[in-house]
Amino acid sequence: MRYAVDEASSVPIYEQLVRQITRAIVAGTLPARTKMPAAKELANSLDINVHTVLHAYQDLRDAGLVELRRGRGTIVSAQREDFSTHAHSIHAAVGEALTTGMPPAAIRAAVDHALDQGAARATNFQTSQEG
Repeated sequence: MRYAVDEASSVPIYEQLVRQITRAIVAGTLPARTKMPAAKELANSLDINVHTVLHAYQDLRDAGLVELRRGRGTIVSAQREDFSTHAHSIHAAVGEALTTGMPPAAIRAAVDHALDQGAARATNFQTSQEG
């Protein structure tokens, strides 16, 4: 898998990496248990700082997309094998919204709102389980 960054973009470089890797995982291009490039190797190939790659890998780990294993590297999480099914549903919903004339900005806002609501529910569920 080849990655590219746009230093002129307003999107931080680590976030560009997170988005590209997330898309590859969701699309199945990076299947479960795939070993990711070493942070130093990826940083060198993109001519960016290794800490930028580490930041991206950390965000991906926090999202449950990859596992960081000391001495073994970073691998795509096995728990994410079902992403392609969910991705298909999301693509279908976006496609339907577009065909009804909903502007892309409104779709993004709706998706962001749904993500915020889902994150809040997950946090509330975890809190109730701990208490």
